[in-house]
Amino acid sequence: MAYEQGQLINDGGEGCIYEVRGNPGLLMKIYNEKDILGNPIVTADLHNKLKYMQENPPEDMVTSGVVAWPLELLYDDSDELIGFVMPRMNYDLHISHTYNYVHPKHEAEKYKEFPSVESRIKIAMNLCSALYALHDKGYIVGDLNHDNIGVSYSTDRICLMDCDSFHITDDAGDVFRTNVIMQGYLAPEIIDHCNNERAAGRPFNLDDVALPTFTKESDLFCLAVHIFKLLMNGADPFRGVKKGVTEAAGTQPLGNDAIEQNTYMFREGYEPSSVFCPPAEALPRSIFALFDDAFIRSRDNPALRPDSTDWYSILEQYQKLELTQCTKNQKHQYYKVLKTCPYCAADKKMLDILKGRKNWYDSIGIVAAICGILLAGGIGIGLTFSLISRPNTTVITGGPDAPGVVLWNELKDNPPEIKSPETTPVPTPVPQSKPPEEGTGLRELYDAILESTDEIILVIEWKDIADDPNDRGYAVLERTEENQEWFLHNRWGDVFPIQPEFTYNDGVFSISQPTVHDRVYNLNEDNTGIFTNADNGEELTWQLEEDEPESEDD
Repeated sequence: MAYEQGQLINDGGEGCIYEVRGNPGLLMKIYNEKDILGNPIVTADLHNKLKYMQENPPEDMVTSGVVAWPLELLYDDSDELIGFVMPRMNYDLHISHTYNYVHPKHEAEKYKEFPSVESRIKIAMNLCSALYALHDKGYIVGDLNHDNIGVSYSTDRICLMDCDSFHITDDAGDVFRTNVIMQGYLAPEIIDHCNNERAAGRPFNLDDVALPTFTKESDLFCLAVHIFKLLMNGADPFRGVKKGVTEAAGTQPLGNDAIEQNTYMFREGYEPSSVFCPPAEALPRSIFALFDDAFIRSRDNPALRPDSTDWYSILEQYQKLELTQCTKNQKHQYYKVLKTCPYCAADKKMLDILKGRKNWYDSIGIVAAICGILLAGGIGIGLTFSLISRPNTTVITGGPDAPGVVLWNELKDNPPEIKSPETTPVPTPVPQSKPPEEGTGLRELYDAILESTDEIILVIEWKDIADDPNDRGYAVLERTEENQEWFLHNRWGDVFPIQPEFTYNDGVFSISQPTVHDRVYNLNEDNTGIFTNADNGEELTWQLEEDEPESEDD
């Protein structure tokens, strides 16, 4: 099959992207002959990698327009590989534009096209779906950076590009590496691995360091970085500064150095450097628990990193059940237990900076963000170079077999949907035995929770949780009447969305909170505590029985 090279779309360090004349749904990538160091770009490894990818496409993702997958390999007159054909991705901008903070008043025209908070949540969910589908087929992205992700602002769909850089393992177990990654996306375990190889006197660059390097877990690290940026006004999670310490922008670590030094902005002793970054309280604790898992708890054990299914489930709950609309800005939706919009508060702080009411050094996060962009490509400022590109070719011959193009042509008009990660439905309370006796306090509690849809506030009190005998601990479980959603309010003022489970067996009414922790309350007529019916204010009292009461102050 022959393709006629059309208009130049983009050029880069590896090659150029052209339209395919006569077929607007396809593009071709033509590799440069050499890189900036004079090394050939097309190697036997690259050829074998592309052949494997062409023969093993993720079919649903290709035909749904989610990945710019190599569909057919392209050769010159000497049968030398020079590039490949791929589907044209439909997107508005790279996701990096979503990370560039835009002030609604200072940049009003640009802000009109900026996605809302809810759209950014949906973009994050779609990114989870795409990564889930790739991992399900055994593919690793590797360099999952913001320039390799396109976003459609009208649909919140995403697409993945530069697929020829994916970290591929073929059926024989041969690994075709990702050998480069943008600054700020390299998982800490890979940094440690390279450092250990360096210390042992062995090669430590990504193209020759001992395998394994990129894994599903390293992709999940990148995913968490993207989700953080989407939910936190584009702030880089590792742009943290030590509390109480004023640092000049030039002294802060950037990119992979920041990851290595673990300057995660919400770990103990650190705070955000970016004025436009909302506080941690802007999001449900369930989301920040996953961020803590992704950036803190998994540093020494990547297996603890949240999966795309974990993220998708909690983001779906947040988007569908826990958002409220800001009355001042239609593009702001925020966590509904908050009294004010945290995104409006961040905009107010930024407006003070932009109008000169505060010193510029109070916004060191902005300076750092700009520096990060300049350094992200790994090219030193002031360095000039030229690429050795191939001559413009009119007709390029494809390979003898092109299953990807055939597949794409067959299904492009009716593409299958990408399978989203399965989510756990909110459990429906079901009594497991006959109800408590009529007229008892436990029966009233049972009926109020399981049989009615009224607003309910359940206050559970306990004693002797601290050295002070007068210290009384409590937890408040609240169900809203409007949406039948449950929230946990603890003694420190924290609010958690929860999915409690209620069961009644052998005279004991049990309340468990699996989405927050493993605590179970067992209530019966012989005990004391407090249940408040919000309709009539009546309080019923039990004592909470616990096997390990000392665990309640954690």
